[in-house]
Amino acid sequence: MPNVSPDIQVFLCAPEALLASPQARQALQWLDQNDRSHIARFHFPRDREIATASRLLQRLAVAHYARIPPDAMADMRFSSEPGRRPVLLAPAQATALCFSAANTRGMVACAVSGAGLVGMDVEELGKELAPELVEHCCTAAEREELWRLPEHERRKAFFQLWTLKESYLKARGIGLEISPHLIGFIRSGREGSPELQADSSTEPYPEHWHFQTVDAGPAHAAALCIRSPGEPGNVSVWRAEWAGSELRLVTQADAAGSQPISAAPLNPRTRTIALPAPAARPAPKVR
Repeated sequence: MPNVSPDIQVFLCAPEALLASPQARQALQWLDQNDRSHIARFHFPRDREIATASRLLQRLAVAHYARIPPDAMADMRFSSEPGRRPVLLAPAQATALCFSAANTRGMVACAVSGAGLVGMDVEELGKELAPELVEHCCTAAEREELWRLPEHERRKAFFQLWTLKESYLKARGIGLEISPHLIGFIRSGREGSPELQADSSTEPYPEHWHFQTVDAGPAHAAALCIRSPGEPGNVSVWRAEWAGSELRLVTQADAAGSQPISAAPLNPRTRTIALPAPAARPAPKVR
């Protein structure tokens, strides 16, 4: 892929916001048979809705980063090996991209990078925090810090910590092959950026991994992991929304404080990129 940007783009959306529009039915034509098979595995309607929104946002995010036009989005192909980091198989000019999708109740997310591995995770904060979960997932230092916090702060701190761990495991594409309690995080530097701590047998190059939390609203925690031997590129955050018959990506404040790199000229007033919904395909003829 020529002229790959080193920047990272993060995309967030509430499933209902992506699927509630009457135009969403047309957008679902972008999904392929692998997507539909994945969605069909979920028994409950709410879970199928989350899976549908996640697969749709994944296509939208990668297409936006790679400048794939809407009429070619249905031709995008992704690997689907269970438990492994998915990769883009087609179109050929975009296969160098790395991406990571995540979903939970009330939020779907996807991070895309053109210059290194990325991992993305998002979690709902409404879940009850069980003590045994803290014991299983956290290092001794993390447990000590969490139990010092008031109960209402402890839950948010834990799930923010969990998204950092999960984003790292997803970036490496190893699932839970490494126990979460073997990787820890401390805050370092002037801005308090999360810093990975792990034994060399678990992670020999912790300095190559960069982390930041992502603002996903008051009900969710989210985190991004980036692999880069040097300083990673800028991070910009986008939200997907419908405006009439158009599906738009609206950029939020850039996490690095500079203007984000976009795939099309931005309207300086609205900071919005419009992607038209795909045209309806004719029904197949009955022979």
